[in-house]
Parts: sequence; C-alpha cells; structure tokens
Amino acid sequence: VGSEMCIRDRFYIFTAVILCTYLFSLVSVISQKTEESDKFEILKENYVKESSEAINSAVYNKGDVSDQLDDFSTNFIDYAKTKGIDLEMLTIVVQDDIEINNYLNGEAQINNNVLNKGQNLIIDKTDQITVEAYGNEYVFDMSDEPLQLKGMLRTQKDSNIQVHIIQ
Repeated sequence: VGSEMCIRDRFYIFTAVILCTYLFSLVSVISQKTEESDKFEILKENYVKESSEAINSAVYNKGDVSDQLDDFSTNFIDYAKTKGIDLEMLTIVVQDDIEINNYLNGEAQINNNVLNKGQNLIIDKTDQITVEAYGNEYVFDMSDEPLQLKGMLRTQKDSNIQVHIIQ
C-alpha cells in the first residue's frame, strides 16, 4: 500500500508540474500579444497627434504639406522599428487634389489604380476613395474641409494583425 501511494503521489506531482508549465507558457504568450497591442496603440496615437503637428507646421511655414507628411511618415516608420514594431501605412492628403502614399509592405488598389509599395498617386478630388489592401476593402469619405488627412496604420506580427483607420 505504501509504494502505491508513493507512485500515485509522484504521478500527481508530475501532472501538476506539467500543467503549471503549460499555463505559464500560455500566460507568457498572452502577455506578449498584449504588449504588442499596447505598443501599437501608443504608436497610432502618437502618429495621429504628431502628423497633425507636421501638417500644421507645413501650413504655417507655407511649405508643401504632402512633402512634409511624407518625410514625417518615413521617419515615423523608422522610429517604430526602433520600438520593435514593423509599422506600415497608407496616407491620403486631401487639398486641391488628393495625394495617396503607399508605405504598406504590399500593393494597394486605389479606386482600381494599383499603387505599389513606395509609390504615390495624385487624383482629382472625389467624395469617396476605396482602398483594397491585403484582401480587405476600406472606404474613406471626403468632407468639405480644405485640408484633410486620412489613411491607415497596420502592423503584423505572426498571425496578430492590427489596423487603425484615420478617418
């Protein structure tokens, strides 16, 4: 009887150790996903705020808004890399016309025009732009405001994809 209890006790302890190890690894994965999500949230809030400041600076200094935003966006993507985030974006600047810049890692279709990574497209003003990227469709409505910034921010780590739309 004594040796049976000893074997059963060892089995229960072994099983408990296996379960604890599994739970620890599961919690670790969830924690990493939450941390990535938090980093993306902070980055997107910073981009929205700071891109507005870059645009305002260009307007105040009578500079080219699209060029200023292009420089800012490129630098911001580099900054995100230092934080361990592979940030992608597509920006839409509405002024007298509409300029779209593709910083995505793939192509985007803009109202049936193909826009590859690193390319920009200038189109006449319209009420709505449809963007197709990564198998998804995003619709951007234009308002009557003379200067607008719209677009999308995207990051992907393994199967975790996060997208934020600037509308």
